[in-house]
Amino acid sequence: ITYTTPAGCEATTVVTVNARQPITGTPAVCEGLITMLSNTVGGGTWSSSNSAIATVDGVTGNVSGATAGTVTMNYTTALGCISSITVTVHPLPTIIGGPSAVCTGSSITLSNGIIGGVWTSGNTGIATITSSTGVLTGVAAGNVLITYTTAAGCVTKAPITVHPLPDVITGITSICKGAITVLSDATPGGTWSSSTSS
Repeated sequence: ITYTTPAGCEATTVVTVNARQPITGTPAVCEGLITMLSNTVGGGTWSSSNSAIATVDGVTGNVSGATAGTVTMNYTTALGCISSITVTVHPLPTIIGGPSAVCTGSSITLSNGIIGGVWTSGNTGIATITSSTGVLTGVAAGNVLITYTTAAGCVTKAPITVHPLPDVITGITSICKGAITVLSDATPGGTWSSSTSS
């Protein structure tokens, strides 16, 4: 760079233009989880414009989501050049709603406050679930973990118990009016009821 006076005298200096490389990585994270940002220019430091939304490790570039929103992450090189990227923190799904148990062969409906996600079963041999509606059907007795994943990829899970059906009712099933018969079931602990008592 040259500076020239009105008399034609000159002074010169050399100016170095330092590279400012873009930030790479996934600019989105769920609440409570971590995403990693990086820059090809080493030796710099990371900072967050709003640590209430997301914090960043000043050395590694690991971003931790705190609460839903957007935040600017800055990378400052040793020479003072700054690169920036906007990071979105997505909310976690709410607690899965609905019954926590179902009988074999019966169905229940699960729900979540964040709509548009996908339901999956950890073991379809115990329970199946319709991915879009949350309708779960018991297949076999046991415990299964149900997962709900939002469109942003954030996840919540809930355990569901599938209870076995009682054994077949045994005993005389045809009697005269005023007479008594005794019915039994090999599955203990249940209660008896009649669909018509008159």
